[in-house]
Amino acid sequence: MHYIYLFLLIIICVFSYKHERNVYNPVFLFSGVWAIAMFLSGLCLYDLKETSSYAYSLAFIGVVFFCLGAMIRNRFKFKSRKIAGINTANDYDLNFGFLIAFYTLVVIFTAYLASISISLLMRGGSMDVIRNNYNDVEAGVIVSSNLVFVIENFIVEAAVFASVALIPIVTTYKKSIKKYILLIELVVLQVSFIFVSGARSFLIDVALLFGVYIVMNKSLSSRFKHYFNKIPRFLFVLIAVGGIIIVGYMTILRKGDERPLAYEIYRYISLAFPLFDTRLHSHDPSTFTHGWTLLHGFVKTPFFIFRKLTHIPWPAGLTNASNLISANNDYYFVGGGFGGRGGYVNSFVTAFYYMYMDFGIIGIIVESFMYGYFCQSCYKKVINNPNRRTQAFYLLVAIGLLLSFARSFFTAHRYVNAFIILFFAFVEAKETLGDNKR
Repeated sequence: MHYIYLFLLIIICVFSYKHERNVYNPVFLFSGVWAIAMFLSGLCLYDLKETSSYAYSLAFIGVVFFCLGAMIRNRFKFKSRKIAGINTANDYDLNFGFLIAFYTLVVIFTAYLASISISLLMRGGSMDVIRNNYNDVEAGVIVSSNLVFVIENFIVEAAVFASVALIPIVTTYKKSIKKYILLIELVVLQVSFIFVSGARSFLIDVALLFGVYIVMNKSLSSRFKHYFNKIPRFLFVLIAVGGIIIVGYMTILRKGDERPLAYEIYRYISLAFPLFDTRLHSHDPSTFTHGWTLLHGFVKTPFFIFRKLTHIPWPAGLTNASNLISANNDYYFVGGGFGGRGGYVNSFVTAFYYMYMDFGIIGIIVESFMYGYFCQSCYKKVINNPNRRTQAFYLLVAIGLLLSFARSFFTAHRYVNAFIILFFAFVEAKETLGDNKR
């Protein structure tokens, strides 16, 4: 049955490409990622645990209803009120005044935390210790107080997510001192955050979105082509080489270099399915969160602020959802591994498990449909009005699609808060792109 689902996902990819004539539309990205994950999981290399047909069928149902949501958006659109002061017919410039000031503060704070991490490494510590105790105030390895936790958790992490979408746009912006100042800040933030959290994925995220952005702009309008023609090729080479060196170095610090890169890539993508399967069979129906998991990323920040002001306790449903989402970060052995090791994965339970946590199979059907409708709406805005603002929002949406085999990003408040940062990151341009000679 697994091969039938895989074949149907490939068919969906082909039809979405034929219809949209591009590879960055949400249906192609979503179905393509799940086809790859399903294919790699089905190979069961390195003694990987086999995934049940039930897990594969739920994932396939989720993709199908995601596509249905996107199709409905193509046919019907709910009317929305226009926000005062925003003219979507115009282009948008980067709001350098806000961005440089904001990221200066974020970089200083993150660099301070990174200095603590680097000091621990120089004294013989390991990135595994930093990674496993990240955001643990009681452990006090990096985050040592509640104030530091709040700043890092609600502001810094959102700023890092937003920077992933901003870097491609800032890099291809016209030459200016402000551009290079901001770009340096964004790169320093990315590197510093690696030492703070022990996570290397944000560098991979930037590389993925660079690819999406380049393809997207070449396909949307010839007005953007000269951006990429003017960028020195050696700059792309330096970024790629630097990224590989940093990721490789962090890998050595965390796990050693005894495992081949092919295994690491395979493990990164394929382990989500067996862990999804494991969680499905161990899930207690009495713990369904009834929509709080879906809302978690949207309400966590306002509820946190409200609670601090009023001292009213968290709603029971939000607390339950938050605890279950945190539990997805626990390590589970799912079989096999290079040299008898490595069959562990943290929160890679797939986006569909987060939907399942709300209402079971119904949650996957309804929330996948809503997700597809939303993603298609963001995509249509880029198609109908290609500018930096709509593209930045879609890039942030795209990274959620590309990494949906890992988790549902909208359940994370830092991801939702990143959209708020992007909202202030752009100002309406005085001239349109067609009038500017950049």
